[in-house]
Amino acid sequence: MKRQIYQFKITLKGGKPPIWRRFQILNSSDFEIFHQVIQTVMGWADYHLFEFIIDDYIHIADLEMIDDEFEEIIDFKSIKIGDYIIEKGDKLLYIYDFGDGWYHQIILEKIFPFNKSFKHPICLGGKRACPPEDSGGIGGYYWNLRVMKDPNHSDHEHIKEWMGDFDTEYFDIEDTNNALKEIKL
Repeated sequence: MKRQIYQFKITLKGGKPPIWRRFQILNSSDFEIFHQVIQTVMGWADYHLFEFIIDDYIHIADLEMIDDEFEEIIDFKSIKIGDYIIEKGDKLLYIYDFGDGWYHQIILEKIFPFNKSFKHPICLGGKRACPPEDSGGIGGYYWNLRVMKDPNHSDHEHIKEWMGDFDTEYFDIEDTNNALKEIKL
């Protein structure tokens, strides 16, 4: 495989307005690194199971964590991104936390030639905060936000205490890129 730099855009499905990030990674990185990068750029804490799905039938996950009794699952440590994602416009689905069901659409936007100065993944941009872990999926997240705005709601104090000073618009690209420097390619 010819080493290249892939530029992806990842969008949390159901987010209105969209919650998204744009990042670059080497196509020779395995899906374990891809998972770490996604967790970092989105702001997840990696507490839950995950899965990549390509073309509705290729399932990639951590075999040590997934019960693969019912379907063929490829170990995320054994294959490279460029083994399955090849052309500009290729898409895949990333599911995080099977209970809450956070679905992310990932699109390969651009392909650049390999550059020796590319030492670690980099985030190029993004909008809005990642929802808090365990907030009930996209529907639960928006319910929590509505409750936080309604001081008359019976759960207002509880949700406000749990979510704290959560800012839906907060995204710090500098913090994200500092965290990405810890991921070795």
